[in-house]
Amino acid sequence: MKRRTMAGNAALLSVFSIIAKVISALYRVPLTSVLGAEGMGMYQLVFSIYALILALTTGGIPVAVSRLTSENNALKKDSRVVLKNALLSVVGTSVVLAAILCVLSGFVARIQGNEGVKSGYYVIAPAVVFVGALSMFRGWFQGNNDVIPTAVSGLFEQVFKLAFGLTLAKILSKYGVIYGVIGALSGVMISEFVALIYIVITYFSRGKIYKINAVESCDKDVQSAILKTSVVFAIAGFIIPFSQFIDGILIVNILKASGESISLATAKYGLYSGTVMSVVNMPVVLSVSLSVAIVPVIASATAKRDIDEIRKKGATAVKLAFVISTFAAVMMFAFSDKIIAVLYPRLNRAETQTAVRLLRIISFTVPMGALREIYASMIMAIDKTGKIIVNNSFSVALKIAVTAICLQNFNVYGAGYGMIAFSAVGVILNARDFYILSGKNLKLVKNVSTIAAINVIMFLLAWAFDIYIKNPILSLATGFVVASFAYVVAAAFSGVFDGDELSGVPFSKAYYKLSQKLRFWES
Repeated sequence: MKRRTMAGNAALLSVFSIIAKVISALYRVPLTSVLGAEGMGMYQLVFSIYALILALTTGGIPVAVSRLTSENNALKKDSRVVLKNALLSVVGTSVVLAAILCVLSGFVARIQGNEGVKSGYYVIAPAVVFVGALSMFRGWFQGNNDVIPTAVSGLFEQVFKLAFGLTLAKILSKYGVIYGVIGALSGVMISEFVALIYIVITYFSRGKIYKINAVESCDKDVQSAILKTSVVFAIAGFIIPFSQFIDGILIVNILKASGESISLATAKYGLYSGTVMSVVNMPVVLSVSLSVAIVPVIASATAKRDIDEIRKKGATAVKLAFVISTFAAVMMFAFSDKIIAVLYPRLNRAETQTAVRLLRIISFTVPMGALREIYASMIMAIDKTGKIIVNNSFSVALKIAVTAICLQNFNVYGAGYGMIAFSAVGVILNARDFYILSGKNLKLVKNVSTIAAINVIMFLLAWAFDIYIKNPILSLATGFVVASFAYVVAAAFSGVFDGDELSGVPFSKAYYKLSQKLRFWES
């Protein structure tokens, strides 16, 4: 199979991930109309514990599988034994934890402050097993520098979730909010099953047939390597879902304690975690895609002790993430009211006002969150995951404290302030540790500063469109198109990317031609 560059992998995975995220975001628009803010809150409450269970089930094993596969390939060893042992461990653990989720569903629902979501856990439990197996195959394919199965299976997840989730939610919602939520959760379960079937078929169709036999074929050295590598990744991967689970508990229970009804408290949680965060997470998917694609590359460079390569690839990933996420944050802040009006027209006036204010607050976390993800992935690839555990633990502890305090003083907006504290501290700590390990990069600092300065100008441009064009769709569309064009021209003129940094990225050749024309003095 033809080997791809890091940028090419990132571009391919990003394109599919963007499509999947767009589908996911579009899915939430009609889903919000079907379920309402309260229904979205209930949906997110179930999803938060589901994500927490997945963190326990798969932990850091997909990353460990990716790394060990890459390392075995580099040493000319058969990497399929890595996948075999990972599947044996994860599928068994998934079944056990799915059963525990069902048994403790009532207890968990009471802790979250809304016992109405109990039945949702029975529906989502099978998906825990499906995702566990799916994640192992994805990690193995990525370790082989093949991101297509990951990208396509991710797309399948969203397409089938859209088709089945929305249909079932609409059919069942007429019987009550919780029934609509169950319909949406059923769509998630079905989509994960379909994605798993696809990736298994892909594995066998490409001749990667491997008979799993735990008794005769189990390689103890590989199992111990997977365990050793994944434990720290599992702890690192558990911390963030845990904080999101705590978010739901804090928001619903503190708002209830302040005198709001269960319905209103759940609805506000839905606006925060379902409506607004789905918009905020869209640009961050690019950084996640870069993070996933860069792990095998950095791991390979680490094995060769090639610090220059680590620094070079790291700088490219950071700049790509910062260019995209900062511009997205500017657009979100400038057009927050237009974005909510266009995407969620069914929200009532009070809900719309809450969502707009939340989006403005949380938009500040977009570039910080993107860079936090990039630096975390690179540090883990250098085999210093312990630092991420410490950094995430401190950041999450701060987030929980800030959120708890601010919720009592600023209502649901306190959750937004908690996100800012978490993202800011997280990116500072991760960046510090990465540059301690790889060395300083003064040129990167200059490029990042240039990108930030350009975005100040982009904000003023977008703000003008927001003020003078009142129609939400026209203002958002024209403002985004004009600002995007101006942004690309400004970035090309400033020369923030040079050489072959963007090799493999869509439209990179056109970008370089434009940059050469604008920077004529360098010819």
